[in-house]
Amino acid sequence: MSQTRARHTATTTSRARALRARLFSASAWSEAEPTWAAVFAGSGSRSFFQSADWVGAWIETFGAELNAETVFFDGDDGTVGAALLTTGQVRLALVPLRRIHLHTAGEPEADSAAVEYMAPLHLPGHSEAVHAALGALVQARTWDEFVLDGVAEEALEALLRAVPGVTPETEWRPTYVVDLARLRREGVRYDSVLSRNTRDQLKRSVKLYRERGEPTVAFADTLEEARAWLQELAVLHQQRWEGRGLAGAFASGRWRAFHERLITRAFPRGGVQLARVSAAGATIGVLYNFVHQGTVYFYQSGFRYEEDNRLKPGHVTHALVIQACLDRGLDSYDFLASQASGSRYKQSLATDTRRLAWTVLRRPTVRTQLISVLRRLKRLVRPLQGMRASPDVRIVPSPAAL
Repeated sequence: MSQTRARHTATTTSRARALRARLFSASAWSEAEPTWAAVFAGSGSRSFFQSADWVGAWIETFGAELNAETVFFDGDDGTVGAALLTTGQVRLALVPLRRIHLHTAGEPEADSAAVEYMAPLHLPGHSEAVHAALGALVQARTWDEFVLDGVAEEALEALLRAVPGVTPETEWRPTYVVDLARLRREGVRYDSVLSRNTRDQLKRSVKLYRERGEPTVAFADTLEEARAWLQELAVLHQQRWEGRGLAGAFASGRWRAFHERLITRAFPRGGVQLARVSAAGATIGVLYNFVHQGTVYFYQSGFRYEEDNRLKPGHVTHALVIQACLDRGLDSYDFLASQASGSRYKQSLATDTRRLAWTVLRRPTVRTQLISVLRRLKRLVRPLQGMRASPDVRIVPSPAAL
C-alpha cells in the first residue's frame, strides 16, 4: 500500500456485517477517484453534488487546506460505500472549535461552493451498515462540532442515528422545484401552471423584449463556448452585486478556480449546462446549471437589468430555459435551497417545494459548553443594552454590588 493511500484502516460493525474503512488523503484523489466514481454509479444517487466531477474539482481546490479525506467502506464483497470528511477549526467569540464537515464543505464562506443534496454514498442494501461505519469513524475522532450542510430529510435521520449522544441544531431551508415530468404527462406548457400574477408579469416582460426581437434560448455546445458564456455571466453578476455594495460570487479567485475545474471535468460529459437568453443579439440573462439523471440544478446567474422595472430578465430567462428543458425531455428543474431573502422569485416560478437541512451536531465539550454560556449571556445583555439606550430608563446598581 503506497504512503499516499490509506492513512489507516479501521473496522466498524453494524448489526449485520463489519465494514472496513480505507482513508485517502487529498493528494491521493487520483488514486481514489475511480472507486468513488464506481460507488457513485452503483448507488443510483440523483445528486450531482456527489459526482466524481464535483468532488474531484473541490478536492483539487480546497482539499489540502481542509485535510480532506476520502473514505471507502469495504465489505466482504468489495467497496459498498464512500464519504468525504474535512477537518478544521473556527473561532466563535474567541473560542476555538474543532469541526468535522461531511462531504465537500468547510471552506471559507467567501469561497464557499455551497454544496447541497449531500449524504454518504452507499450501494443498494448497505445504507445501515455504511451509516453505522461512518458514525463509528466520526465518533472515534476528536471534535466539538460535526457539520452537515444541505442534507435531505431522510439522509439527516440516518446520520443522526449514526452519531448518537450529541445535540443537533438544524436550520431548514426551502428548495423550490419545477416538476417537468408531471407537466409533460399532463401535456401542458410551463407558463400555464404559474400564478396569474407571475404569468402576467412574464407576458408583459416578454412582450417588451419582443419589441426588440424575439427572445430565444441557446445552450453552449462546446467547452470554449461554455467558458465564454460563464465569463459573460460573471460580468453581469458582478455588476448587479457590486452595484449594491456587495462582493458577489466571482470576487473569490478560488471560487472561480473551482468552477473552471468543474466545467473542464463535467461539461464534456453533459454535467454542466450554460444557457443564454437573448433578444436581437443582446443578452437578457445567462444561467449556469448542473444536469444529472434528468434533473437540472440552477446554480448561478447573470442578468442584464435596465431602468424599466417592467422588464424582468430573471423571470424571462428562467421561464424560457425551463420550457426548453421541458422540451428536451428533462424531468425536474431545481432552484436549490434559498435563504428567506432570495426565495420569493424562486417560489413564484416553482411548482413544488422541498426542504434541506443545515445541521450542526455538538458534543458536550468544554468548548461547546463555553459557547453556550456566552450565548446565554448575550441574550441577557441585549435587553439591558436596550434599556441603556432609552433616555427614560436608568439602571441603578443594587447595594450589594457597590
